Amino acid sequence: MLERQGNRMETGGRPARWPVSLLIVGCGLIGASLAMAWRQLHPDARIVGVDTNAQHQEQARELACSAAGREGHLARETTGCATRLVFDDVLPSVPNESFDVGVLAVPVEAACRLLATVGERAECVMDVCSVKEPVVEAAQRLGITERFAPTHPMAGAASSGPTAARPDLFDGEAWLVMRGWPALARIEPMLAAMGANIVEVPSAVEHDRAMAAVSHGVHLASLAVMAAYGQAVVDNGANPRLWSRLTGPGFRDVTRLAASPPTFWVSTLLSNRTAVLAHLERISEALREFTAALTDADPERLTGLLKSAQAQHEHWHHWRRNTQE
Repeated sequence: MLERQGNRMETGGRPARWPVSLLIVGCGLIGASLAMAWRQLHPDARIVGVDTNAQHQEQARELACSAAGREGHLARETTGCATRLVFDDVLPSVPNESFDVGVLAVPVEAACRLLATVGERAECVMDVCSVKEPVVEAAQRLGITERFAPTHPMAGAASSGPTAARPDLFDGEAWLVMRGWPALARIEPMLAAMGANIVEVPSAVEHDRAMAAVSHGVHLASLAVMAAYGQAVVDNGANPRLWSRLTGPGFRDVTRLAASPPTFWVSTLLSNRTAVLAHLERISEALREFTAALTDADPERLTGLLKSAQAQHEHWHHWRRNTQE
C-alpha cells in the first residue's frame, strides 16, 4: 500500500478540474460529511443529495436549516432554507440531470444496483463502500471502468446519519483507492482537498481481505465481547448497575463498536463473508490457544502468548508510524 498527499495532476501537468456539481446518493454520515466538506471548499458548487430514508431526508434538511440560521445566510422560514450549505436539495430518487461526479455512499448491494443509473448521469462515479470486489465487478460488467473510481474512506463515528456528519471527518484520515482506475486522476485531488491521506491498494481482493482483518472481523470481535459481558451479568446474577460502574477504559475501547447501527453491518459482513469467515477462524484459534494455556495452568505458555501478541502490536505500530514508501 502506498500513502501520499497532495493533488494529482492531469496529463501535461495541468491541475485536475474541480467538480462543480456533485450527486451524492446516500445522505448518511459519509455522504453528508462529504457534502459539508466540499461545500466548505466550494460554496458555489451544486450538491444534490439522494436518500430513500425519510428520516435521513428530514435530518439533512434540518441540518441545512440549522446551519443557515446560525450563519445568517437564510432564515428558517425561507423556502430555500433546506437547499444550501449542506445540499442544494435532498431527493428520494436520482434526478434526471447531469453531474460532474456521482458519489455512491450506500451499502454495497445498493451501490451495485445504482451504479448504472448514476453512471448515466455523472461524468465520473466513485463509491465509498467498505467492500470493493462486488462494486468493481459491477463496474466491469457495465463497461464503465474508465469513469469509475473505487474508493473507501477510513473515517467514521459511533453515531450514524446526517446529524453525525461534520466537514472535517476526513481530515488526516486514510482514504483508500484501488490501483489502476483512470478516473482516480479526477477524484484523488478532490479527496486530498478535503484533507484525506490517499492510500493506494493494489487490488479489490487485497482490500477486502485487509478489511476483514482490520475492520470487519474487529467489529465482530467487539460485538462478541459485548455479548459475552451481557451473558456474564445473567450467569452471575449480577447487579448490572454495579457492573457498569466497574468498567474501565479497556472495556470501553474494546466494546465501542457495539454502538454501531446494525443495518450497515449486515450488508457489509455478508458482502465480505468469505474473508470475514477466514479471519474469524484466526481469532478463534488465538482464543483456543489462550484457553488451552489457562486450562493447563501453564504460565510459560501463557507468557509466550502474551509476549507474541505484544510483539505483533509493536510490529504493527512500527509500520503505522512509517507509512511513507
